[in-house]
Amino acid sequence: MAISRTILCFITFTCFMHMTKPSNSSTDALLQGHELTTSDRLISPTGSCTMSFLQLEGSQDFYLGIRKSTETSTDQNFWIANRDMPIHDPAAFLTIDESGNLKIISNRERNSSIMLYSSDAGREVNSSTTFNAILQDTGNLMFREMYQNGSLKRILWQSFDHLSHVLMMGMRLGFDRKTGQNWSITSRRSEKKYLSGSFTLGLEPETKQLVIRWRGNIFWSSGPWSNGSFANLKSPLFQKDFEFNYYSDENETSVSFLAAYIYLEPSGSMYGGVAEASYSCFNNYFLSGCSMPSVPECRDYDSLYRGSWNSYGVMSGTGFKFDESENLTNFDCWMKCLNNCSCEAYSYVNDDETGCEIWSKDSANFVATTNLTAGGRQIYFLVARKKVK
Repeated sequence: MAISRTILCFITFTCFMHMTKPSNSSTDALLQGHELTTSDRLISPTGSCTMSFLQLEGSQDFYLGIRKSTETSTDQNFWIANRDMPIHDPAAFLTIDESGNLKIISNRERNSSIMLYSSDAGREVNSSTTFNAILQDTGNLMFREMYQNGSLKRILWQSFDHLSHVLMMGMRLGFDRKTGQNWSITSRRSEKKYLSGSFTLGLEPETKQLVIRWRGNIFWSSGPWSNGSFANLKSPLFQKDFEFNYYSDENETSVSFLAAYIYLEPSGSMYGGVAEASYSCFNNYFLSGCSMPSVPECRDYDSLYRGSWNSYGVMSGTGFKFDESENLTNFDCWMKCLNNCSCEAYSYVNDDETGCEIWSKDSANFVATTNLTAGGRQIYFLVARKKVK
């Protein structure tokens, strides 16, 4: 009987300790020594923004993201902490350790922690200060060192300095000459993955123009800043959607967005603004300042603008698959096909619409299906439909 009571007391104590373990269920701040688990969330003071762990549909990957509280879809997160290091542990958590490090801990991963902010090596822990991370109504996660009386000592790190794929109001594009900080956004690899894609949008230090780069090559440029706007965004079509504030001094040159948001799509298009339209070098909303990728003589430039005919189906022949380590997007695959004169069709390889497979004329035997649920995938052709077997 005594042993049973001892066991019962131990179980009760263990459960109590688990229930009282510091966590953040719905506050705006993560305190030092506390944990933000996969079932918790931070909510900004007025409730406008939320930070929590999320999973994309059909994926086992966990991401730590921030979104507007009115958005219900996990796809609508405008900032992702670990986009290129997804974790697979439902017991993972964000915490601030005793040394003042802000990190995501996963016991299942080989590298058990993802460091968002690392304290100075060898720095002595100051007993007169503590640390916290607070989610602001702008959507900025700010990591701070605080005095014991609650006053701010210094801001150590903030998410607005480490952008992902969306530019929100209050965020900046540009560069800080004093710290070397460069603010830019990078597209997703596909609509089903938060992994970094092949397009970036930033402010060029030399020309002071907004530039979209595709794998390092200039894809689009805004033209110089003049009279309150960029030269290639002055038309009435763009002026409402692309309102910027330009700032420059001896230390910093940057632009901040003043209207809604800009989402850099995996294809390099810019989506958003007041009208929530997609502005691209390839669709009906053509942007001035496009620098089209070069193509071999066997292709004509009209094919770049016409795009590709596509349909759901399967190929009876096997094409050439590029190495997964190349991290190819669907746009990259299109360019691979365009630059191979024998290529007549291309498609992604993986269910998350990444990777690349191309087919030549001899192997492009297409069998149509209704949609993806019928076992097919979206195949894109560079030839007229009547020529496809």
